Amino acid sequence: MELLTEWPEEVDSLVINGDGPRIYYYIQSSANSCLEYINLVRDRQDVASDFLERWFKRVQMNFKLAGELRFKVTTSDNRLEQRKKTNFSYRRLAAGLQAHGVDDNNRLLLGILTREGDQNFPADIVSFVKELSPFLRDALRVRIEMLECWEEIIDASRKVAMERLVCLSHLLTEVAIQLQDDSSINQVRSLLSGFKTELQKRVDIGPLPSDPLELKKILEEGIAELKSLREQVLQFEERRLLLSVVKQDLETRLDQAESASDGDSTDAGVVKRRESSSAPRSRMIFRKEDE
Repeated sequence: MELLTEWPEEVDSLVINGDGPRIYYYIQSSANSCLEYINLVRDRQDVASDFLERWFKRVQMNFKLAGELRFKVTTSDNRLEQRKKTNFSYRRLAAGLQAHGVDDNNRLLLGILTREGDQNFPADIVSFVKELSPFLRDALRVRIEMLECWEEIIDASRKVAMERLVCLSHLLTEVAIQLQDDSSINQVRSLLSGFKTELQKRVDIGPLPSDPLELKKILEEGIAELKSLREQVLQFEERRLLLSVVKQDLETRLDQAESASDGDSTDAGVVKRRESSSAPRSRMIFRKEDE
């Protein structure tokens, strides 16, 4: 079974500008694939059941949290859009930019915040966007939380695939030894190269068939799966690192929006959100203690 699922071309653009349901679509795809794979591996009974159960629950809980957060993204986006519509100058600017192929989105707002003091840019637009910054911060915070859920799910997929790869490597090594196939032993070891794992880790592979033809079939099919697993593990690591980079970028943008916030606003809703923003940012229930 292929663990890799549909993946957006531009993750950063999806997270910063995409709506809640769109972001959730990709998280749901990743979570469903991981849960299905865990069940498949569980049926094969070659990976420890407690290990699989721990990661199964982790994926479920982050998947559930992402589902709740998508509605918060929609709520924060609606608040932002409603306030945009109240300013005639901003509506005119956005319409002009869109006519030239520039979208009116969160990235545009963040870009306007950097134009303060620019004599070639309308000061009233910058001032209005500064008033919007508390709502923009809300929109960024909840996206970061969704991104953390996604990152946890991708990491779970990587770890389960890696554990399956290690267990399969033990099995294939034992089969190759019985067949006295040194080239296959070296091939298995080569496929494990670059990973922080020890082939000497004890794994109960159970009894092996005595028929050489059956052993040969296990070896051939197993090496094909091993190659696929190796590529998937590498791609999951690449995706996990990409999500981490996007999250760091969003956190930097959030800090910029916070520093640009107009502290004199008398909007009660804005004041309430500012007070709550002083609390530590929420993190996922599970962290990566299983490295």
